[in-house]
Amino acid sequence: MDRYLEQYLYKVPQRRCGLGDRDVLFWWSDLWRRGLVARRTRRGSETEALAASLTPEERQEFAVLDLQRLVLEKEGMAPEYAARVEEPAYGVLSSLRLWENLIYDMEQEWPGQDFYLVYEYLLDLTVRDGLEEYCEALHGKPRAKFRRALGRLDERYRAVTYEDGGAELGQYWRPLSEGTETRWWWTRRPNDLPPNW
Repeated sequence: MDRYLEQYLYKVPQRRCGLGDRDVLFWWSDLWRRGLVARRTRRGSETEALAASLTPEERQEFAVLDLQRLVLEKEGMAPEYAARVEEPAYGVLSSLRLWENLIYDMEQEWPGQDFYLVYEYLLDLTVRDGLEEYCEALHGKPRAKFRRALGRLDERYRAVTYEDGGAELGQYWRPLSEGTETRWWWTRRPNDLPPNW
């Protein structure tokens, strides 16, 4: 692996992904991810509108959740890298942005994608899981604002997917095939599958 790139990679703890005895190891380049997110955030996005609507007190509530997430993320990083990371990759607004970016790509029929592995899609769905957890952790007006933004994105997601009871994704994600994963976003299939699914 390129030494320059290696310094920006960190290892997220292994997660069982329903692949029999195999574990999928997610490697992410923080530099690449943040660059990608920055390029794909559009003016007028739900995430941008939510961020602009937050009062300083509401921002503080989001910051507390981000700090808690940062602690969890640093546990899976090499100590020398963890010392340099100041923001969580999967904080409240960054997770909402990732969900919005997935939906946008689906609406545009996967523009500029030569391939998009099913496991990338599964990871995006775990981001949606995290958004639900954030919704439960927020209170009062911040929760209402977050829920409204997430609801608008979820409606867009429903428009580019259809309910198949998890048949498509159940081939790749054991909890679906076993019937233990029933959240609605997991049981929907994209209308148009991305290249090289």
